[in-house]
Amino acid sequence: MNFAAIYQPLLIIAAALAGIGLGYMTSFCEIASHIITPALMALLYIVFLSADGSELRAAFQNVRFTLTATAVNFLWTPVFSYGLGLLFFRENIDMQLGLMMLLVTPCTDWYLVFTAQARGNTVLGASILPLNLALQILLLPVDLALFYGDAIRITDAEVVRSALVVLLLPLGLAACSNALGRISPLMARSIAHLRTWGDALQLGFLMTAVLAMFASESTVLFAHSKLFADMLLVMLIFFSVNYLLVRQLGVRLGFRRADLTALSFTTLARNSPLALAIAAAAFPDRPLTILALIIGPLIELPVLALIAQRIRKTQTHE
Repeated sequence: MNFAAIYQPLLIIAAALAGIGLGYMTSFCEIASHIITPALMALLYIVFLSADGSELRAAFQNVRFTLTATAVNFLWTPVFSYGLGLLFFRENIDMQLGLMMLLVTPCTDWYLVFTAQARGNTVLGASILPLNLALQILLLPVDLALFYGDAIRITDAEVVRSALVVLLLPLGLAACSNALGRISPLMARSIAHLRTWGDALQLGFLMTAVLAMFASESTVLFAHSKLFADMLLVMLIFFSVNYLLVRQLGVRLGFRRADLTALSFTTLARNSPLALAIAAAAFPDRPLTILALIIGPLIELPVLALIAQRIRKTQTHE
């Protein structure tokens, strides 16, 4: 294992803490929000550049993977997150809303990075991405109305367009790069060089996005620091239960190791940037709802990094 893989959890934690410190003590918070999307897009470009496009059609035909991931993300997880909200935030509807919005929106970007770091099937993981994006936009207001009695209309088309750009632009650039690589020896060498440094580049862009994300929301986080402990426990329960559940499902359904790794991360990683954008538009008068979505990634990213490291280490010793 290289340096990036070994020290990934510590480096991500360091980036998050550095972002909080910079955002709270300097004016960096004023520009940090403009760094998040470009960093995530650069990160996805490296991920897609390394993916084997020839397997994409087969990935879309993996009905068992798609049905399993969809069932966990959109049937089991809403019920589970509602139960966790009642258990830990019974008297705080704002935190319940934030927790629900965080947990029912599967990640549409960095879960592929953790899948790649754990040597999972990133092409298969990417195949579920469009469906995850569409279903979370469609079902989020349904879940909120079903569990909390208020129908929330999500009509901000800019949120949808932004999410699609973050996905489609790096995917298109990667496809163009690979096409040029087939006709240009110079481009082919450049792509090979990027793939050689793929793990380190992915980690670097991920750390940049993490630092900017927490710098942009550091003031709110400091103002309600006591809620961090409650969210920490809730998130650890969520990750532990879902990780064990999915691993058991995968084994019983006969998933290959790389496919099971992809299934694990698409059912664990959450789409906090998109959920945060929606919450800011839908609940501007509920700061604690937004706070839950800020705290979530601070816990999520190190946990996902540790899971990726554990899976990769297990594979190394097998």
